[in-house]
Amino acid sequence: ESRTGSDEDEEGTITQQQLEQLLQQQEAAREAAQFAEAEQLIRKAIEESEDQELKEAAEGLEIQSAKEGLRIQLLDQEKVALFPLGSDEMHDRTRKLLEKVAEIIKKLPNKIKISGHTDARPFAPGSQRTNWDLSTERANASRRTLNEFGVDDSRIAQVVGMADRDPIEPNDPMAPANRRISIVLLSQSKADNPSQKPTDETKIATETSLPKVKLEKETAEKNNRTQAVN
Repeated sequence: ESRTGSDEDEEGTITQQQLEQLLQQQEAAREAAQFAEAEQLIRKAIEESEDQELKEAAEGLEIQSAKEGLRIQLLDQEKVALFPLGSDEMHDRTRKLLEKVAEIIKKLPNKIKISGHTDARPFAPGSQRTNWDLSTERANASRRTLNEFGVDDSRIAQVVGMADRDPIEPNDPMAPANRRISIVLLSQSKADNPSQKPTDETKIATETSLPKVKLEKETAEKNNRTQAVN
């Protein structure tokens, strides 16, 4: 009987590494659900709006999961531009679209990366400005607009201009879609240090959802590890 009980204990144990993996998986699943809900709410807010100018701009809205997190992109269309040619003063329709985006993402904790992109059209010969300048200025204008509509500036992790170096349509450098603003909600599960211990909130969240397990570590080993950390 004691041997059977021992086998059951072994079958019911997991290592510290396995527990951390379970916690990471749960965090990733929770975040994925938040991202999916954010996309749904943004699209719903646009759909329910009666502002035709907003709806026109939203035709160029793309929201998709990416390696970094949730990518929200505002793209130029053939006859619907985000900004006037060569300017970082966004059109009203662009502000309206960013307002709808801000209303949703301001409620999330994720850090944010904003990048501006242009097509390959150069500035006139002799101009001191380049597409590097323009893309950076447009990204920063988007940051200010998000701040204006409630996104805390402390959440902004990066604002960059990519000029024409990262086209959506590489075979057509002048394509309208290459002119865009990209807003990425950075995934916390990927951005966090993997060696970082789970927070108290994470521990509380897992108490009712993860099965009760017995770690392989003996009490003495746990104490030694705690002393080493301290």
